[in-house]
Amino acid sequence: MGERVTRVDANEFAAQYREYLPRVFNFIRLRVPDEMVAQDLTAMTFEQAFRKIHQLRSEAAFGGWLFQIARNQVGQYYRRRRVDVSLDALVELPLRGESPVEAVARREELAEVLAAVAELPEREQEIIALKYAGGLSNREIAGAMGLSDSNVGVILFRALRKLRVQLGAVPATAEDEP
Repeated sequence: MGERVTRVDANEFAAQYREYLPRVFNFIRLRVPDEMVAQDLTAMTFEQAFRKIHQLRSEAAFGGWLFQIARNQVGQYYRRRRVDVSLDALVELPLRGESPVEAVARREELAEVLAAVAELPEREQEIIALKYAGGLSNREIAGAMGLSDSNVGVILFRALRKLRVQLGAVPATAEDEP
């Protein structure tokens, strides 16, 4: 394994914070029903990352390590609260410069996609959230979930294929049947 990072450079951590903040927030926001809760969990993620930076084995692994902390924060939230995840809240997030017509069309499309994602197994939902809401690479997802890079790629490919079939973007084949 790589050598441990022993010294925390405040400027470097601040740069990582600025880079990863929107990605971590988007990932958490997909997983929890309330924006304020997502903000709190995002703050707790970065606080814990700062406190435990000495456990990071290499700077290259920062993204996967950070999203593992975020995943754990979300898990702890649900263990404490025992409530269901609602992806519907994401539909209401506004985009800058969007006209009312565009907003309605986007919300309808997004609602359809989120409903299809909600039908996938939990692991596939998690990988899709890390990839598209968190903006992680397959390698970073693998680090966050304890999987191999190639396993993440295969799971993501199959999940996206299921979504395309479910949304009618491609015809179903015999291999798409359960």
